[in-house]
Amino acid sequence: MKLRIVWAAALVACVVAPAPADEKNDKVKAAAAKAEAARIEAEKIEGIWTATAGTRDGQALTKDELAKLSLALVGPKAKQFIGNTTSLAAYLPEGSVNAANVNWSVTPGTSPREIDFARNYGARTSYYPGIYELKADELTLCVDFTPSPNGPPMRKRPTKFEAPKGSPYTLLTFKRTKQ
Repeated sequence: MKLRIVWAAALVACVVAPAPADEKNDKVKAAAAKAEAARIEAEKIEGIWTATAGTRDGQALTKDELAKLSLALVGPKAKQFIGNTTSLAAYLPEGSVNAANVNWSVTPGTSPREIDFARNYGARTSYYPGIYELKADELTLCVDFTPSPNGPPMRKRPTKFEAPKGSPYTLLTFKRTKQ
């Protein structure tokens, strides 16, 4: 009989005393703050950008190569249902599936700040990790655009704004296009 009363009291205590609400609320608030910071940062870099300089495999990109490179970062201001989008068709190998429909996101709380591009390729998603720096109307990106035709990519996020010979990184500087 005593055991039943103790068991019943323990059961009532579990039902009556839920997990600390403050801890859950703090986690929800932190996640919301992080999402809001990312939205604000995405709005800052949203726009049309024209390449002004670039380096791949330790070699400067030519004027002709740069002329083909622009980046239209469509983000929160556009209020799209599908999120932030862009096209990487000029950056990925010719014929890359869905290169013109790529999602992007930023992580502003890191140093350097992180940007990720995600391209759906059949049932899998290819991620292109990078870093970025925004100074007024100049955007610098360093991204791993390494192709991966034979399986999951093993791309790594750059840690510096450089693309030396033998590295998988592409370093690009863009100027915001006035609309």
